[in-house]
Amino acid sequence: MPEPRRVAVTGAAGRLGRVMLDRLVLAPEIDRVVALDLRPPAASHAKVESVIADVRDPEVGRHFAGCDSLIHLAFVVERGSRDPRRTDSINVGGTENALRAAIDAGVDTIVHASSVAAYGFHPENQSGPLTEDAPIRGNEDFYYARTKAATDRWVTELGAAHPDVAVSLLRPSIFLGPRGNGRLRPFHGRLFPYVTGGSDPPTHVTHEDDVAEAFYLALSQRARGAFNIATGDPLPVSAWAENMGMRPMPIPAGALSLAELAYRARLIDVSPEWLRVGRRYPIVVSSARARRQLRWHPRYPTTGAVLRALAGRPHAAASRGTKILFGTLATITRVRGSLPVDERARQELRAFGGSANLMFTGAHPSEWHVRFSGGRVGVYRGIDPSARSTTSMKEEVFFRLLDGELSYAHANMTGKIRHHGEGNMSMIVGAIVGGFRQAASAEGRAAAPARVWGRLVMRNGPERSTSR
Repeated sequence: MPEPRRVAVTGAAGRLGRVMLDRLVLAPEIDRVVALDLRPPAASHAKVESVIADVRDPEVGRHFAGCDSLIHLAFVVERGSRDPRRTDSINVGGTENALRAAIDAGVDTIVHASSVAAYGFHPENQSGPLTEDAPIRGNEDFYYARTKAATDRWVTELGAAHPDVAVSLLRPSIFLGPRGNGRLRPFHGRLFPYVTGGSDPPTHVTHEDDVAEAFYLALSQRARGAFNIATGDPLPVSAWAENMGMRPMPIPAGALSLAELAYRARLIDVSPEWLRVGRRYPIVVSSARARRQLRWHPRYPTTGAVLRALAGRPHAAASRGTKILFGTLATITRVRGSLPVDERARQELRAFGGSANLMFTGAHPSEWHVRFSGGRVGVYRGIDPSARSTTSMKEEVFFRLLDGELSYAHANMTGKIRHHGEGNMSMIVGAIVGGFRQAASAEGRAAAPARVWGRLVMRNGPERSTSR
């Protein structure tokens, strides 16, 4: 089958729609994107054709003429849900109308935006991660979960009735990002407010760019069936502050009553139901199928990594030892432009270009990346989305490597170190460990500062650290 050449996107002016357009215009095999919404999308790329259209319009199919693919994102989410009949007419009726029209127009690939909310918030969810085979039940008292479940069932039946059309349903978790939501800014310094009460279940947060990438992969591969799209290691909202290096600011559950009054008075436009659902039962899912079949590898693989990136504090939860080690290297890089290396090392580094991410997991997670350019090397805080590789391990494993308790080869073979991306970039961990041990054990008066630095790092490692 030919690769998609002209793609229609409904809901193109929404949060995910804006990110999706940015991803599609980068694909060389796509020469046209028809962006449909009730308001113009914020896109000025030459590939994007903006169309003001309503998915409920019986004639919406005319806009799909010449398109071979459809990404259906149009849905009432947080805002605009005051009128239940209008919400159902868009979420359910609009979905059915648009997808039927697309098939009638000759589209052979459909990617439908569902949600993990389609599973519903139920006590049985606590038994373990939900796979795509779990029942789609939604919640009758929550419009979003109810309409996602209804459209999921209908789209599944549509795919079965049209085997010549590749129909996939992607079920992302909550997703956040700088374009859709901005940074997670603390309240009054470093306070992070959240509503107390309820069971405080673990919650996935996925980066908007990773969600858009999953949709693109489903489109380009003409995938079929359902796929959960979510990070690993979901966190209860009460733990978000600690992971971002902020102080939690609990708000009594009674504040929901005030939010309800404000909603009824039209002072706010987001239904308070969104604050309640997260305090019910968990919706924790497995994304193994997406990783296996779509080869989806999120750049921000854990909920904590997403939160720290959006808070602008990727090193907030690290142990003091890691902050001393990598913070020193990052500061030297910022001041000098690169780390000092001898001429022999500089010549060897000329063979490398680009960057490699290094992620620490466990009780003290943090994210860093190393960048190579023209024989120069530098260390920086946070993840580089364009990195050629990502290496992850528990912080405790890294410190065992530093003090010689564990060899890199053994850690690699036993799965204590996980690597994704270009294999030649995996040498970064060994190089950092070797360089640290050499500096920390150097002899002579001139090397005294390096030895002191090395002792400080090891003394404040994850097993000894009492402060983050």
